[in-house]
Parts: sequence; structure tokens; C-alpha cells
Amino acid sequence: MFCCGKKKTMSKTAWNDMTDEVRQAAITLGYTEQTWESDEGPLDDKMWNELQPKQQQAAIVLGYNETSWNDDSSDDDEPASTGKYDHLYWKALPDEVRKAAETLGYDKKKWNNDLGTNLDENDWDELTEEQKNAARVL
Repeated sequence: MFCCGKKKTMSKTAWNDMTDEVRQAAITLGYTEQTWESDEGPLDDKMWNELQPKQQQAAIVLGYNETSWNDDSSDDDEPASTGKYDHLYWKALPDEVRKAAETLGYDKKKWNNDLGTNLDENDWDELTEEQKNAARVL
């Protein structure tokens, strides 16, 4: 399943393939196009509580939460799900989030009833770049 991960997991996404929001989050965390492909990020040695609030928000955009940021022992290659929209009904989702959910196979019924989609059991590397970008939004 493509829900959990470790720091620097978004490195498989090329800098130019990122959405503006994701690229800006990476910049907030100190990345440049050149450093994005490196093995270590500028803030990898910092714990969540050592990050500034804007850096924490940027990390959330990249798919992290406090637990996944602090845990670098995972071998998975995907970002952690923030679940920040899980409590919202379909009609309350922001347009960008609804579009991302649709890309992953959700519709109103599936979302509101927490039914999941046929992609739920896919590994991260089995998703298309478009699906990965959509998963990062969620």
C-alpha cells in the first residue's frame, strides 16, 4: 500500500515533474533542483520539533507527519499519508483534493463511505507519476 514512508522519499519525483505546491514545499525545506537528487536533505538530521512551523507545514505537503519525519528506519519509498482530509465529506473537499482523489479512483460514494479503490493495494512503485502526485495531495 502506498501510505507510509521515510524522509527523502519524494526523491524519485523529478524536480520538473513536481506540482508548484510540492516544489515550494521542497524549497522551504532547503532543497534546490541540484540538491533534490542527493542522498541527504538539508534538514534530515532535525527532529520534527526542531523544525520551524513553516518547515513542518512543508513537510506535510511532501507527505510527512511527525512520526514519519522522525522515523528514518523505514525502507519504503513512499510518503506517509497525512490523512488531513479523511474527516471531510466529498462535497467539502477542496477542488484540488477532489481531483487528486478522482485520479486515485475515488468518487463521492467511495470517499464518503471509506470504501477505498482498486489502487489501495498497489505498491508505490506500481503507481503512475500522476497517481503518485495525487497521493501526495491526499
